[in-house]
Amino acid sequence: MTLLLGCYLMVIIMLLKVFALLQNG
Repeated sequence: MTLLLGCYLMVIIMLLKVFALLQNG
């Protein structure tokens, strides 16, 4: 359960970083 939550958090953080880069660029 905790491992699954960690994977979801990593994916969400990656998506947020990508969106931030797209908006800044």
